[in-house]
Amino acid sequence: MDVPDRIPLENDWPGWWSKIELFKLEGPLLYFDLDTIIKGDLSDIAEQCHKQEFIVLNDFYREKGIGSGMMGWNESVRYIYDAFAKNPRQYMDQYRNGGDQSFIESQCSPVKWQNIVRDHVVSYKVHVMNGKSNGSRVVCFHGKPKPHEVNWLE
Repeated sequence: MDVPDRIPLENDWPGWWSKIELFKLEGPLLYFDLDTIIKGDLSDIAEQCHKQEFIVLNDFYREKGIGSGMMGWNESVRYIYDAFAKNPRQYMDQYRNGGDQSFIESQCSPVKWQNIVRDHVVSYKVHVMNGKSNGSRVVCFHGKPKPHEVNWLE
């Protein structure tokens, strides 16, 4: 399968809202935000993208919330894009405080990475800074600090 180096955005949606364009892509797909550190084998994580309809992060601070910094899907989740594209200005205003994550939450109830690959996916602030990241393969940075602002090696 030929995968392009980049896929240009088609809409001029600001900031995190541009991430909604990902949902036009067919799976299997594994996505990471740029402020994510990969530090181990991703085979079992990537395999889940073939098994699960849609997988997202469990928000590290809101038990029932989602995080969109790491997502995967097996076929199509275009319905998320289609719903947003019908009235993007309305949704950007309605979900301005929670952003793309709140909009995605309103559209579906996805599986959470932390429920299927357990300790492989951690937060820098919640886990690494507190010495609870043994065995992790993915470290998510959310908010501050960003990966380039810390000096750490495990």
